[in-house]
Amino acid sequence: MSHPSLTDLPTELIILIFAHLPISDLHACLLTCCRFAATIQGSGVLQYLIQAHLAGVCDLLVSRPELPVVDRAADLRRWVAAWQQPAARETTDVADCTVEVWQGEHILHDDYLIAMDFGGRCNDRHEARYEWLDLRREEREWNSIALDKSVLVVGYGLDVSGHDLLALFIGYPESLTFEICLLQFHGGSLHPQAARPSISIELPITSADWVGMHAKLWMMGPYILVGITLPLNKGNDGDLLFLVDWRTGKLTKVTTSCAQTRAQFTHTLPKLRTGERSTLIHAIVLSPDTLALVQGPANTIELCRLDTTAPTPSLRTLGALELPPLLPDAKLFVNEPSRHPFRASADCALVLVSATASLLGSIFARSRRYKLVVHAPTLLAYAHEHVGAGARVPWAAWGPRDTRVFRGKGSFFSAALGGGRWLLRDAVRDFCPGRVRAAGGGEGPSVLPAAGTFACDVESALAYIEVPLPVHEDACILDAMIDAERVVEKVGESPTWREGYDYRVHLIGA
Repeated sequence: MSHPSLTDLPTELIILIFAHLPISDLHACLLTCCRFAATIQGSGVLQYLIQAHLAGVCDLLVSRPELPVVDRAADLRRWVAAWQQPAARETTDVADCTVEVWQGEHILHDDYLIAMDFGGRCNDRHEARYEWLDLRREEREWNSIALDKSVLVVGYGLDVSGHDLLALFIGYPESLTFEICLLQFHGGSLHPQAARPSISIELPITSADWVGMHAKLWMMGPYILVGITLPLNKGNDGDLLFLVDWRTGKLTKVTTSCAQTRAQFTHTLPKLRTGERSTLIHAIVLSPDTLALVQGPANTIELCRLDTTAPTPSLRTLGALELPPLLPDAKLFVNEPSRHPFRASADCALVLVSATASLLGSIFARSRRYKLVVHAPTLLAYAHEHVGAGARVPWAAWGPRDTRVFRGKGSFFSAALGGGRWLLRDAVRDFCPGRVRAAGGGEGPSVLPAAGTFACDVESALAYIEVPLPVHEDACILDAMIDAERVVEKVGESPTWREGYDYRVHLIGA
C-alpha cells in the first residue's frame, strides 16, 4: 500500500499551499516534478505572486481582496511600466499646509503626508501641533491637531497603519519635566490601548540645556525605543536610552555594552578641535530587535541587538562592518531607510550612509562627501549569520560586493528613500534586485577615486538602474519625498523657503 503524497492532492489545494510559500521555496517546488511545474506555470495566482516578488512589492492580494487576479496582474504591469517612465504620471496639487518648514518636519509615512510643528524653543514658543493628509483619498484636505500650549515636542514616533499610534516625547520648560504621550494619530486623543497614556521620564537637565537636547523614537515591535542626547556637562555622557512597552506603560533604562555605542560628530580646524558630539539618536532600525549604529571614530557600521528577555533590557554588540578607509578627521551621519510595509517589500529597504571627510591644509576646513547605499536585509544577514560577538568584517570582505558608493553632493533629496529607490533631483536610482535583473543587470561596478578623502580608491558593485525624471520649467523644486507609489514635491516660486511653497503629488502607475 502506497503512502499518501503531496502530489495526490487536488490542484486547487496545491495552489493554496504553494501561495503561502516563500518565493525561493516555490522555485524549488518548480524543479521537483512535472506535476508541480505544470501547476505553478499554469496558475495565475502563483504567477502573480512571483511577478510581485520580482517587482519588489508585497503581496497585494491582502490589500485588495475584491480584485480578480487578472486585474491585479494588469495593475502590477502598469505600476512597473510607470516607474520606468516617470514622466507619464498623474499629478495633483494639494491644499496648503500651515506648518512651515523651519518650524518642524514634513514626512511621508504609510500613505500619509505629515507635518509636525514642534512648538519652537524656550525663547520662541508657539502652539505645537501636527497636520496630516491621507494621500489615498481624492479629497485631499489637511487635518490639524493642536497640542497643549504649555508643551514643546522634542521627538516623535509613528505606527499609523498598525495601531494608529503617535508617540510624542514632550517637555514642559517651566517645570523641566518630560514625558512620553501616547495619542491616536487620526484624532489626537489619548490612545485607548495604552494603560498609561503619558509616561514620565526624569532627565538630568537644566533650563540652559534645552538647545543641546535631541530625542528620537523608534517603533520596535511592541516597544518604543527612546534615544535622548543631552549636552555634555556635569559628568553627563550625553546619551540615554529607554525602552517603553507602550501598552503597559513600563519604562526601562537600557544598558549598553557596545564597544562604540555612538556616532561621532567632529568639526576640525587646523590646530583647533571643537567639542566632539556623540549620539545614539542616529541609529537605524533593521528589525524589531536589531539596530545599526554608524561609528565615526571607528569608521564602522556597528550591528547591535536589543535584548528584552532579561529584567533589564540591554543593547549588545553583534559585530561591526568596516566602512571605506578614510583619511583622518572624518565625521559620519546616517539617514534612516524609509519603511512602507503597505506596498514595498522589506527585501528592498535601503540604508543610505552619508559621510564627510574634513580636509586640512588651509586656514579653513574643506570637506568632501560620499554616500554609501546598502540593502537593509544585507546588514541583517551579517547581524544574524556572518559576524560573531565583537567581530569586525574588513571593508574589502563585504563592501565592494554588497554596497554602492557615490560621490556626495549637497541636496535636499539626499535622504529621499522609498520602495527600494533613491530619489535624486533629476533621476531615480532603483536598487530592487528583481527590477534590476529584469532591466538586464543594471549599472556595472564603479570606482570612486581616493581624491584626498579615502586611503585608497573605493570599488563597489551593488547593481542599480537609473531612470531620469522630467525637467520642471514651471516651478522651483525645493524638496521631495518618495514611497513605492508616489513622489511628493515641495514646489516654490524661488529657492528660498520663506517665500512659501506648495505640495505636488505624482501618483505613479495610476
